[in-house]
Amino acid sequence: MSVMAVRRFFAGYLVITISGAAAEKFMNLASGLGFPLWDISCGGESTIFKTGVDSFFELAPLARKTGCRLRIMRKAGWPFFYRRLRRRRGLFLGAGLFVFLLYFFSSFILFIRVEGAETLGRERIMAAAEKAGLRTGLPKSGLDKERLAAAMLLLEPELAWVGINIQGTSLVIEVVEKSRPPAGDERPAHLVAARDGLIVDLLLITGEPRVRLGETVRRGQLLIEGVLYPGTYPVAPLAVRARGEVWARVWYAGYGEAALQEPVATRTGRREVSWTLVADGREVLRLGRDGAPFRHFDVETGKQRLPERIAPVPVELITSIKHELHLRVQELSLEQALALAAERAREQAVLQLPAGVEPRHIDLRQITTGSGQPVRVRYVLETLENIAVVQEIAGGE
Repeated sequence: MSVMAVRRFFAGYLVITISGAAAEKFMNLASGLGFPLWDISCGGESTIFKTGVDSFFELAPLARKTGCRLRIMRKAGWPFFYRRLRRRRGLFLGAGLFVFLLYFFSSFILFIRVEGAETLGRERIMAAAEKAGLRTGLPKSGLDKERLAAAMLLLEPELAWVGINIQGTSLVIEVVEKSRPPAGDERPAHLVAARDGLIVDLLLITGEPRVRLGETVRRGQLLIEGVLYPGTYPVAPLAVRARGEVWARVWYAGYGEAALQEPVATRTGRREVSWTLVADGREVLRLGRDGAPFRHFDVETGKQRLPERIAPVPVELITSIKHELHLRVQELSLEQALALAAERAREQAVLQLPAGVEPRHIDLRQITTGSGQPVRVRYVLETLENIAVVQEIAGGE
């Protein structure tokens, strides 16, 4: 809004329509005499414009001289609004009082809703909430939702998790009931770290957290303690089975090396075969030469088991083939040695990965060595894992 528009609003102005055959002549004369006219629009037989309140009385004689007729369509601006406000003082006071009361009552909890209580029922959840100090009429500001949720968990042992949210003037209590697990699964227990890692996320269901985001933990370190502390409530600490997830960045390192002169073994084609008959886990018969028939060799073993309908006890025939090996030295370039060392380091790192866990990041670095020394490589796999595992609480702990 421009400065001129603000001045016109506070001074007040009129929206006027002029009709007559000489309306255009009237507008030209008024503009020539310096009268403030704006927002002029022509529509059919009449012309609409805006002007100041004082100007209207001076324009009336000019309209009569030109044979035109002026009519006030609307009075606008602060003076006319204030006049209407004084006449309807009670209405505006009532509206102001209504807005104040609406704002005042919106700062309190007027309704309580329970979600997730499929088995326990709303009444039982509300009884626990009232004992914890949660009721309608409480101010929303300063409401310690976490403390109230912890108190409800202590007061109602059939709850696994409680969440409290405020939606307008309603307070929503979301609960998760305890499922009926197999026997023994309800014994108090902690959650400890299965391996070293850097904490990136923590989902707490039951218990007290003992680590923070960004903290480095060691294997066996306590993550979530299997206990609930009542705080200011007159309830003794309660040993529970800690539940939750602790996600961490975990690293698995493998080391590999390769010399620039690597020994390579190839089979010569000579071999020695021996057979061993095993019945019920005990060796019964051996055919073939014992010991090492060649200086360098590898062993290939195969097993055949007789069907149970033929033998009353488990019977296996173990075939052992020893292949003679010829060893030679292969010259490798630095790039070939580096690739071989990286593959050996990768195999070592992959063997450490838990089943079903995929690496999120791979870091491959060559470890600096002197001239003529083997090429050494460090291969690191980074994963994101839930490292929390259950540790039963010993009696009396």
